[in-house]
Amino acid sequence: MQQVERILKKINTTCAIIAETLVILIVLLVVAEIVGRFIFGHPIPGQVEIATLSLVVIVYLGVAYTQMLDGHIRVDVLISRVKGAKREFLEAFVLVIGLFSTVMMAWATGKRAIESTMTHEFVTGVVNFPIWPGRCTVTFGFLLLSLTLIIQITRRLLNGFDLLNRGDNN
Repeated sequence: MQQVERILKKINTTCAIIAETLVILIVLLVVAEIVGRFIFGHPIPGQVEIATLSLVVIVYLGVAYTQMLDGHIRVDVLISRVKGAKREFLEAFVLVIGLFSTVMMAWATGKRAIESTMTHEFVTGVVNFPIWPGRCTVTFGFLLLSLTLIIQITRRLLNGFDLLNRGDNN
């Protein structure tokens, strides 16, 4: 299990680095757009489309990494009052609910990504850009999040059973 966690951590971290790099590139693109428009009188064609499509990639490449770090916003009014094995099992249950919705989203976006890829879907603008890479990235992000959630559920259950075996069943 630890080897799978290490591999998944490397994949999540690599995706996060790619997302961070894209953020920097979008900033540079916007600065170049401003300079080009106001100093030289020539905007960068398709800059808005590039930035918009890149934001989708940024979000979905980073979502599993954020989950891996427990960085998502959560309301833990109930969970904070529970300790020991019960808390681990409750956390696992909450993660299962998240996994269910994530798998459903992966399924739905995967079907749409396949359609988009098959039809070579493009966004129409000053310059036409393909949408299918972004759609595929959304599906990939949901699949990666699903794997991360499975690892976390397994870890919580193992911790819970370990606490039960040691007699900590608060």
